[in-house]
Amino acid sequence: ADVEWIKKLNAFVIKPDLAIYLDIPPRVGVLRKRKAWEVMEGRKLGYLERIDLLSNVRELYLRLVGEGELVYVDANRGLEDVIRDVLSLIKEKLGIRE
Repeated sequence: ADVEWIKKLNAFVIKPDLAIYLDIPPRVGVLRKRKAWEVMEGRKLGYLERIDLLSNVRELYLRLVGEGELVYVDANRGLEDVIRDVLSLIKEKLGIRE
């Protein structure tokens, strides 16, 4: 999908105070999902888990980050680190100081 089309589609939607993009490389995401599905359900990945498709979608999100529409968080790290960064962004937006 084209970013401009998405923006037009959302032109009348209330803009959020904070929109966070949790980024991981597509290959990492697919491997995580594949591992979880093998353990939980034995399912195989489908069309929406294709690396090329996910890479294109990721590029669109990164473009929105570059345009200031989203705030970037590197989610290719430990869960505690990601949570800490997200909470820090939320607290900053709310004006909460520690």
